[in-house]
Amino acid sequence: MEYKIDKSFPRPKRFLGPALGTAPLMLALIGVARASGSGWVQVIGAIVSATVLLGILAPMVIILRNKIFIEEIPHFLVAKNENFISVKATKTCKVEIERSPVSYLTPNIRSSVIFIPNYLGTLSLINLTISTAAPFGIVWWYRKITLTFDRPLLVLAPTGSPDYNYTVEFSEFEQLWRPSSNGQIRGARDYVYGDSLRNANWKTSAHVGKLQIKEFEIPKSEIITIKADLYGSLDEIEAHAERIVGTVQYLLKLNQCEVFLQTSRNSAPKIERIQTLRQAQIQLAESDITPTN
Repeated sequence: MEYKIDKSFPRPKRFLGPALGTAPLMLALIGVARASGSGWVQVIGAIVSATVLLGILAPMVIILRNKIFIEEIPHFLVAKNENFISVKATKTCKVEIERSPVSYLTPNIRSSVIFIPNYLGTLSLINLTISTAAPFGIVWWYRKITLTFDRPLLVLAPTGSPDYNYTVEFSEFEQLWRPSSNGQIRGARDYVYGDSLRNANWKTSAHVGKLQIKEFEIPKSEIITIKADLYGSLDEIEAHAERIVGTVQYLLKLNQCEVFLQTSRNSAPKIERIQTLRQAQIQLAESDITPTN
């Protein structure tokens, strides 16, 4: 994947504290050196002053000369999960991507940087912050870097819990489920001779005082269409998409019906038959998202 890098000018973090703290020390050393007239005192003062000045300004130079290279980035990112981006730097530094955990880079060694996106959708750019306090740790300097990609990155919704009511509500069929020997658990009944003990509901049995057997149900229709309208707050949209992914995963594992997912892309409806979970995640990530705040 091709990308363009935009860099800001290096800036110090909490610069006034170290600068104001070292200024009196340097002035005192200069004063003592001039008052004593001793050459060795003047040499020590010059060395200390140069060291302090180097500790304040050297990190800025290092950040300016540091080059960042993206070695590898996943084709798909997953929201609320750790995604690892392979990065290489020419100087030692720490790097952080948009409030994700900090990673440390060693010069010219390929390292993994963690990126945790919050929401599904597409990303055309990623913001990084690189920083260093080398060589003496007196002042930290940082620089913001924006990576703009030639094509958007897809952030997929993770798999949430399947939602029975959600599936019914967004299906085109009124009677979605029918009794079965396997599938979604719909309740429990008294044991009758010939029932498999593998389907025993031990928790319910202990509660009612007699052996209970799980009752199952599967989709009644051979075709299920799940309609996904992604609107609301970003958190609501994310939770909404996770339930859809979880429900699709359950229906695919059930393997009792054909699953279709209806979304909107560029304000036009898109209906696709879903054969893999990744296909559903991609379709959701590419669909129109309408945040309400």
